[in-house]
Amino acid sequence: MSELRRKFIRHPTHIPIEVRYMNELVYNKEYLNNISLGGIAFESDSHWDIDSIIIISILNSSLKFNGKVVWCRTNKNHFDIGVEILEEIDCTKEINKKECQIQIYKQMLINTVANIDDFIII
Repeated sequence: MSELRRKFIRHPTHIPIEVRYMNELVYNKEYLNNISLGGIAFESDSHWDIDSIIIISILNSSLKFNGKVVWCRTNKNHFDIGVEILEEIDCTKEINKKECQIQIYKQMLINTVANIDDFIII
């Protein structure tokens, strides 16, 4: 049974992202389902080719990284995509801490709200 255990703990998220194949210019807008030190999973209306290299950008932040599609599964009317992160990113060491997600959401608020003082960020 220990062989079935995950190498990394998954953390659920619902962060907007943009994803594109390495050799394309147009991004698809998607949402992360979860993230771990080993990779990410996101939901998509499109099928993504296994073993392809993609570029993932976290919307409203400067975080951008390369990944490799390791699985693509049909899930009712969409696809669930698993991606291995191919490079160390600034947030990777902190990904197990909620601060990373909080900072991304704070930046999203700052970028979209004229007066951030009207909001309390917990």
